[in-house]
Amino acid sequence: MVDDAPATRTWHIHLGAHKTATTHLQDALSARKDALQGDGVFYLPHAEARPLLQFRDVPLSPLMRLRRRLAGETWWPDRAFGSARHARACATELVSVIGARAETAHRVVLSEENLLGRLRSVFTGDYFAGSPRLNLLGDLATRVPVHLYLAVRPLDTFLPSAYAQALRTLPADRLNFPETVARVQAHPPSWADLAQAICDRVPRAHLTIWEYGAYAAHGDAIRRLITGLPGDDDPSDPRPTRTLSPSARAIHLAEQLPEADWTKRAARVERIYGDHPRSDREGPHRPFDAAARARLQAAYRDDLARMARMPRVRVVQFGEA
Repeated sequence: MVDDAPATRTWHIHLGAHKTATTHLQDALSARKDALQGDGVFYLPHAEARPLLQFRDVPLSPLMRLRRRLAGETWWPDRAFGSARHARACATELVSVIGARAETAHRVVLSEENLLGRLRSVFTGDYFAGSPRLNLLGDLATRVPVHLYLAVRPLDTFLPSAYAQALRTLPADRLNFPETVARVQAHPPSWADLAQAICDRVPRAHLTIWEYGAYAAHGDAIRRLITGLPGDDDPSDPRPTRTLSPSARAIHLAEQLPEADWTKRAARVERIYGDHPRSDREGPHRPFDAAARARLQAAYRDDLARMARMPRVRVVQFGEA
């Protein structure tokens, strides 16, 4: 099935990553949804995009249904996308649904960080190898022109921020964060490896990368990259408080919670984080010492240089001519 209405339609998919101002970008695009539509850009708000990209209406193979039942899983497992047949079915579903809704729009914009893998995969060591979910984008790119977008940040700040977010839904003993810290200090994972995995799984797409630290000053320019439209240079979009990183004391208190029911846990952790925000009195959570932070920062700079040399990858440097 080909998305041919109009024939020149392009797809622009923001992959995240987690904890790189993804929620703020999604909220900003949602607030401009109607204006974007008037200019020929269809943006599916994240509240609708995430359920769609779960692909619950696309049946799993009998073997995957059996594995899922035996494992007691309640979601569609990422490994299902390792099947070319399932990835193809999901891409077909996505083209059909978006094609019906986008109407005459010449550009489709989506943003969904779980296409890179669930947040928990950051702590299992799988995240930087590339999620099997990327396979559906590989199939999609054989049908329509696809451009992908990714934000990156140094591991010494990325990992603590991801841990704070994960504690909202998972108890500390299921995240094994001390093991993650030790593993990262010994063998730091690589954003360049993730970029290469994206390119390998979606070989027909182009990938644009920017640094998380640039978002605060250049959020409007980043939106222009994704939408292809002149921005409004509006600094008034509030930063979502639900995703702000809390203080070290808040992390310690959240780690003590045994609650495993994610809905109850999320409410309790939200209160803790609200009561103990980062401040001059309550400092940030810093699991890496100064020497480790310096090594991770150096590795990050090496990653940026390596990604800039990759074919079909553009690392955006704001402020340059």
